[in-house]
Amino acid sequence: MTKEQVHALIFEAEIPKIHAPPPPTKEQKLAEDLSTTATPEEPKEKTTEEQVPERYHNFLDVFTKPMAGQLPLHCEWDLKVRFIPNAPSSISCTPYLLSYVEQVF
Repeated sequence: MTKEQVHALIFEAEIPKIHAPPPPTKEQKLAEDLSTTATPEEPKEKTTEEQVPERYHNFLDVFTKPMAGQLPLHCEWDLKVRFIPNAPSSISCTPYLLSYVEQVF
């Protein structure tokens, strides 16, 4: 093989085509858009007013961390729980699902 023939084989030969990857799907495009536009935000801690429903805002002092973390003082009308001797420590029962009406009501 002559020098010219080798040169022709190297430089004039058809370059094999490389297969391109398939175009991205709609889901992939959406995921890419969301990942580039969404900025991670620090989750801020909700205030007591935001956590407690509005109808209980008159009692917000009860829901504050110091008050919520302690039990009320003992009083003369505290109830005493009297246990039955030799009573079983648990009762075997099967829970059942509520109907839609029971769940809504």
